[in-house]
Order: sequence, then C-alpha cells, then structure tokens
Amino acid sequence: MRDGDPCFISLTTILETVWVLRSRYRLPVNVVAQAVQTLLSTEGVIVQNEREVFAAMRLMREGAGSFEDALIGQLGVWIGCETTLTFDKKAVALPGFKPA
Repeated sequence: MRDGDPCFISLTTILETVWVLRSRYRLPVNVVAQAVQTLLSTEGVIVQNEREVFAAMRLMREGAGSFEDALIGQLGVWIGCETTLTFDKKAVALPGFKPA
C-alpha cells in the first residue's frame, strides 16, 4: 500500500466493528453512531454500500432498531425489495420490515 491509496472497509468489517463497540466495550449508541459517521466521512476511506451504512447508522442513532437489522433492511432496499420479512420482533419496528 502506498501513501494516498484508499482504504476499503467491507460490510462485514463495519458490522463486526459495531458489534465489538456495543457488546465488548459497551459504548452507547450515539458514540457508536459517531464512530461509523467518522469512518464514512474520512477522506481516503471507501466503505462498501456507503449510503446503506449511513442510513442504518441514522436509524440506530434514532433508536429505530439495531444497526445490524437496519443494515439488512437498507441492503434490501438497495437491491429493490419493498419489504423485509423477519422473525425478529424488534426488527419489525424498522421501516420496510414485516413479520414473517
């Protein structure tokens, strides 16, 4: 890697980072959301599905649901799905989710 080369962060890495910050370090949602937002706005950092990650972060910050569930829903929207079916009772509160 050379100076000035972009850094790529995959969805798996974003999900793992949020999970570790929430479960291991027990950081509050607003702090985790700020960390994700900082990654998204850092020059030279390319985040996979940046728009969907941003939307999921916003929903998490607003208390609409977990980041993971919100990202699943946003990726569904990205691919053209109108509805995401779920067995997760908490995820049903997110936009576009319906019970399976």
